[in-house]
Amino acid sequence: MFSRYPLSPADRIPGFSLGVLRTEMAGPSGPVTVVAVHPVAPVFDGPRSVEEADRLRSYLGGLPGPAPVVVGGDFNATWDHVRFRKLRELGYSDSVSAGGDGWVPTWPADRSFPPVLGIDHILARGAVAVGRTNTVEVGRTDHLGVLATVQLPDGR
Repeated sequence: MFSRYPLSPADRIPGFSLGVLRTEMAGPSGPVTVVAVHPVAPVFDGPRSVEEADRLRSYLGGLPGPAPVVVGGDFNATWDHVRFRKLRELGYSDSVSAGGDGWVPTWPADRSFPPVLGIDHILARGAVAVGRTNTVEVGRTDHLGVLATVQLPDGR
């Protein structure tokens, strides 16, 4: 895959089994930190998932502000997971609840029935607004992709 914002191995954040990547992009009023996440699912390794959820919260909480941060990916968590809910305490809003988009299930997407859990999310901190969430089919995965509109400060 080609990208306007290519990532290097230096963009990978250590300590996550399935990967967390970070890059900086130019926004309308300055830099925007973009983070892609995929912590371990609690059904495969409960203790490791707790450790990675805590590490992710600490990492996201330590990102400097007030520059906007956009985080997306397979969090392997719904808002019923207490560690995931604690991201709100750090100032992150998710596109589904902030946009009033209702229930947006994303997994499993490779069965004869529709997805039942919303474990894929887009979160933002320092954004003017985040919402208008939709899902899209993505090949060779058991998840639907998540699309959301993130309105960044314009710097005026």
